[in-house]
Amino acid sequence: MSIPNALVEAITQNDTTSTVTDSTGAYKLILLEGAYDLTASAEGYTSADTTYTGVEVNAGANLAGYNFILQ
Repeated sequence: MSIPNALVEAITQNDTTSTVTDSTGAYKLILLEGAYDLTASAEGYTSADTTYTGVEVNAGANLAGYNFILQ
């Protein structure tokens, strides 16, 4: 089940970049190089069962497969 308008955040020590999911539950973040922790949340749901920590983003990288389950 997809959750539209869920908040997805990429967090570093100095900054947080966020976006919301579209009607299909998909999201896209454009990030600078570095290491990020990825989380997701949505109103009416408990926190994501997964927080991805230390995700390395390199120039030109196109990362996929970071999915969350909200309950």
